[in-house]
Amino acid sequence: MTDSEQSLSDDVAFLRAMAEGDMSGAARAGAILVAIGLIFGLVAVQYWAIDSGFLTVSPPVSTWLWLDGLIPFLVCMAIISAKFRANAPGAASRALAATWKGVGTAFIVADVALYVASRELGIPLLVKWIFPLVVFVLIGGAWGVAFAVRRRTAFGLLAGGNFLAAVLSGMAIGRPQEWLVLAAGLIFLVAIPGAVMLVARSRR
Repeated sequence: MTDSEQSLSDDVAFLRAMAEGDMSGAARAGAILVAIGLIFGLVAVQYWAIDSGFLTVSPPVSTWLWLDGLIPFLVCMAIISAKFRANAPGAASRALAATWKGVGTAFIVADVALYVASRELGIPLLVKWIFPLVVFVLIGGAWGVAFAVRRRTAFGLLAGGNFLAAVLSGMAIGRPQEWLVLAAGLIFLVAIPGAVMLVARSRR
């Protein structure tokens, strides 16, 4: 077998593995991305309004205000879990599903670690300042894995877009504009791609 024939054989095998994947797995991932992007994008706008002086709340309320995003997100997750199957049998689909699960776990660990660091350093706003950077770096890494697995240019662009958003968040750190960067990134780099995935899989 020549190198070109071997390459073609490998490509066919890879495409077959993708085809064997459960289409509901991609639709489920898309639905989750839409929920994350829209809900937490609105939470970011909310924090921008507070830091810009358009909305006044007490410091204790501001500290826990993100819960008004978490609770609707958990409700959405329950609905999504009931509608879509969680696992896909295809190797490629399993790899991508594991990547996004890892990102979710990393979010939680990063949040806890930053909270501990803020207590140790005596910088209460450390989590608030740093977390947008962490969000974009982790999501960018996940899109990077998706690009490596599927070799779709769109995934590579999304990875690069998230990494750029992380840098922009660093440039705006400590200022209200950082929340606008977070909101725009979550909507354009998370929610909209998720909606495209959801619609594409629903039509198949």
